[in-house]
Amino acid sequence: MRLAFVRVNALPLAAWTRTEPELQHKAAAVLDVPHLRGAGRSRDEALPTGYGMARVLALTGPARGLGVRVGQTGHQARAVAPDVQLLGVSDEALRAARAALVDAVTSVGPKIEQAREGLWVEVSSLLRLYPDEPAVIAALGAAARSVGLKVSVGVASSKGVAALAARKSASAVVEAGHEAAFLAPLSLDAVPMSDALRQDLVRFGVKTLGEVARLPLDAAGARLGDEAARLVRLVRGLDDRPLVPEPTPTRFEEVIDLEWEVSQVEPLLFAAQRLLGALVGRLGCRALAVGGMQLELHLSTGICDARRIAVAAPTREVATLVKFVQGSLTAHPPVDAVTGLKLTAFPRALRPAQLGLFDPPGPAPERLALTLTRLVALVGATRVGAPEVPDTHRPQAVAMASFDPPRTPRRAGSAPGVAAEVPPDEGAAYLALHVFRPPREASVRLDEGRIVAVDAGAVLGRVKTCGGPWRIDGAWWGEAFDHEGYDVELDDGSLYLLAYDRRAGRWLLDGRYE
Repeated sequence: MRLAFVRVNALPLAAWTRTEPELQHKAAAVLDVPHLRGAGRSRDEALPTGYGMARVLALTGPARGLGVRVGQTGHQARAVAPDVQLLGVSDEALRAARAALVDAVTSVGPKIEQAREGLWVEVSSLLRLYPDEPAVIAALGAAARSVGLKVSVGVASSKGVAALAARKSASAVVEAGHEAAFLAPLSLDAVPMSDALRQDLVRFGVKTLGEVARLPLDAAGARLGDEAARLVRLVRGLDDRPLVPEPTPTRFEEVIDLEWEVSQVEPLLFAAQRLLGALVGRLGCRALAVGGMQLELHLSTGICDARRIAVAAPTREVATLVKFVQGSLTAHPPVDAVTGLKLTAFPRALRPAQLGLFDPPGPAPERLALTLTRLVALVGATRVGAPEVPDTHRPQAVAMASFDPPRTPRRAGSAPGVAAEVPPDEGAAYLALHVFRPPREASVRLDEGRIVAVDAGAVLGRVKTCGGPWRIDGAWWGEAFDHEGYDVELDDGSLYLLAYDRRAGRWLLDGRYE
């Protein structure tokens, strides 16, 4: 079994820079405390409680150039570089970054197990798709970059050695049986361990992993504890922990913390565009698209303004999705200043299409979905679709369904791809009903219960022939209806569909036969 460990470089910082890439060009550092919204951004601010004594976990290149180092406290970092932005660890951003890494890696290999700094992925079966292990490493790195993460990858025959290889180099392959030789020159700092064990090893004169490997396994465990015994087994290449595959998460969320409180729509759209770009990148790794969204606005008053945003058809067009967010914010502006945004995407598969060889060409599914999405953004979700006959006896009932291009009808038993041609019935007369929307109010004159004249504005005349009534009623539990229909021929030869609403007690002209 060959395993790869995909390690995110400076994960606490990468969780921020995925959605705020401008931080990479600023002096910024992440402290080992939970993040407080809007805290530590300005040099004129007093550091929040806990930020002063917290330690720096990760920092940007400009902050390193100003003298900030990993392990310094917040006060020390501000003393060395007054302009440095101090950020806490954002649990939401970390979850999103780890989920993005899972989405990216599963597009290369499906068998994964998550870890604190990255994840393991099974490589042996991937060699059927890639020529060698360096090619697998290149594919994993490219997939991680597609979701905004920089990673280092180590491949080995055990989980522990693969993780150490990823910490040592951006791309490292440890051949089976050469684990001890690879680890021997590394210092103790290459392996995460407790401070007490590190001090004991230094006190005994142990400085490299090769010297750790020469320690007696039983004596090290008896003298220094179980942690030391596990370390000796690790550096000897005896880590036999199996890979435990995990189910792939199905929740897609992204979060961003705004530097300042924002009340205008335009800055919120700029932040939403970044979140949507990150979500679309993750969904693309899974061959999915955005089928709906939930936008959460974190207000300065501590209230969370959550709203659902419908999407007409699954799409990965960020510009179109931004228009949906814009429509929601414009129709219902936030009641207070916004300090942060959170976007959740509901995934759906893109509309599939299988065109026939002899069918006329139709629109590409992606372009059709994009057009439908833009139409919904312009006129609303209830005004775009295809008419559908609902399962009801209500007269003239119609419903709106999602649009799906119809296929060419075919005769039963005809060859695939041959369009149907239904011959007309010779001698038969066909009438089409031109329905009036809405129905026209009508005045009807009766003579001993028979309809003798109709007056509906432009439609006026005596009735020559009348057929009916055809009574339909139902839906007593909701919007009840009680309807009588009549087909009438006026003295000028025109044919109309006349209706009497028994519940409302009025006559309506429903349509004209043509």
